[in-house]
Amino acid sequence: MFSKITVTIYLMLLSIIASEKIKIPETELTINYIKYGSSGKTILLLTGTLCCIQMAHLDSQLNFFGKENTIIQMDLPGFGDSLPRKRDYSSNFYETDADIVVKFMEALNIGEYLLMGFGYGANVALYVAAKDIKKIKKVVVWGGKAKITEEVLTKADKLRDPQNWTQDVLKVMKQIYEETYIEEVANKYADGLLRLKNEFGEEFFKDKLNFIEASTLVLHGSSDDHVSMEHAVYIAKNVKGRTEVIKNGTHDLQEAEEFNSIVAHFLLEEHS
Repeated sequence: MFSKITVTIYLMLLSIIASEKIKIPETELTINYIKYGSSGKTILLLTGTLCCIQMAHLDSQLNFFGKENTIIQMDLPGFGDSLPRKRDYSSNFYETDADIVVKFMEALNIGEYLLMGFGYGANVALYVAAKDIKKIKKVVVWGGKAKITEEVLTKADKLRDPQNWTQDVLKVMKQIYEETYIEEVANKYADGLLRLKNEFGEEFFKDKLNFIEASTLVLHGSSDDHVSMEHAVYIAKNVKGRTEVIKNGTHDLQEAEEFNSIVAHFLLEEHS
């Protein structure tokens, strides 16, 4: 997932971009973020579970889209260098994180912006789009979950034990987090998904999707072994967006060049 070349390039990028921190009003949270570029559209990147700025997985998007736009990447609460380092998976955690994202962008005095969400961040991005309706102009999501199916719960249960994670991914995670914290987050997330399903049903955020007015592009990798195609189709249908499939695409977005090309064309399209 994170090659030596990718990590080297990203470390070079981090030497140019220093992360910053901002306190979120009326909360105990301090959010860590980077801002890359200073022109064009403002694009907010939201990443997956435990993923953060220190990792190398979105360097391609930062470089590619940051040439003509302003890119902001934040560490979601409890991830990376955002403080305090703890996660709350009680109630609807996707919505809780979305509320923080909205407050974060307000704290930065950002007006209109676009969203790109990956994995867990895809779900958060959709919730943000349903809340900050007037400010969100376009949304791109990859690898989000549309329903809490038995398959989703089974996969989450398997990942309770970090030893069941891809070892390359776990190695990168352990450079940032204690393994006990990784296990804690994985278990709380699995418990949270079950609680969310019991409280809101399998189609836990269908009603929220109906509030989204922004043009939405739902991308899916045909070789994604973590989230099946049905999720992308369901999301696109309920937000009146469209789905595009990247052949042999994986959940960890190794096909960055094709992804960037598709998204670039989407961003140039007139808002409908």
